[in-house]
Amino acid sequence: MQIFNLVLTAIFLGASLWMGKKVINQRKLIDISGKFFNGYRMFILFCLAASIMTLFLGFQDILDLIRSVAMMCMVAMFLMLKEGAGQSGFVYNGVHVPYETVAHYDIKTDAKHCVLYVVCREKVKDKVEESNFSIQFNKTSEAALTELLKQKLPKKHQRMKKL
Repeated sequence: MQIFNLVLTAIFLGASLWMGKKVINQRKLIDISGKFFNGYRMFILFCLAASIMTLFLGFQDILDLIRSVAMMCMVAMFLMLKEGAGQSGFVYNGVHVPYETVAHYDIKTDAKHCVLYVVCREKVKDKVEESNFSIQFNKTSEAALTELLKQKLPKKHQRMKKL
């Protein structure tokens, strides 16, 4: 059982360091932040609460304490990942998407939100792969976002059918 605790602790500490590096790097890339809470972040918040519970329920020795703290750090680092737009591109799910890969985009607004839909094309080996994503912003960020997109992606705005 001690080996299992050591392996889990090493995995969680490694993941915490990796995600911490991603958090630090992405903070430099985001000028306009996306809306923070969505479905998967609420699930991760639930995982954080469960990891805090394991700290109190399954504590038998110091290794259990270190493992639980490492698990909480990893989940907290994941919660600190942000989405948004910046001068060099978009950040979505912790991945930087440069403007050069954007094929076209569209913005949909309603009373509370502004949703950015982006279609990207990247050349991978001998073929072109297409992917899409959407980032939800607060309504107050709409003017700054449209200005940034007009500056960085002129002639790429295209009306798209939303799913």
